[in-house]
Amino acid sequence: GGGGGGGGEQQLRTAVWCGYVFCGACTNNEAEYTGLVEGLRAALCLGVEDLGVEGDSQLVIKQLEGAYQVKSANLRPYHAEAGGLLEQFRSFELRHVERALNAAADALANQAMDSRSTRSQAFCPS
Repeated sequence: GGGGGGGGEQQLRTAVWCGYVFCGACTNNEAEYTGLVEGLRAALCLGVEDLGVEGDSQLVIKQLEGAYQVKSANLRPYHAEAGGLLEQFRSFELRHVERALNAAADALANQAMDSRSTRSQAFCPS
């Protein structure tokens, strides 16, 4: 396989976090979880208490909602970490969005793969 990258753009009321993580030879689902975990960590560092997460990976969203089992052993640690981070928020909402509506996150994931690097920015320009 090639490489993977996870990207995310999380709306935090009036602030936005964006970034990308190069995770090497990881699967697409591992990359999706990696981007989510980095966004959750940033939101916690920023003191966010109520969080809305939009993701284009239906598998990740459904697994975190408990609608799908985590059957792949390689995803269990990612799922556990994301779930543990989500529990630290006062409230959170997970919402699946079509990939076409998540172009900014997709572009960030592509940057991670193209640059083979990681970048995190606490606040993105609107």
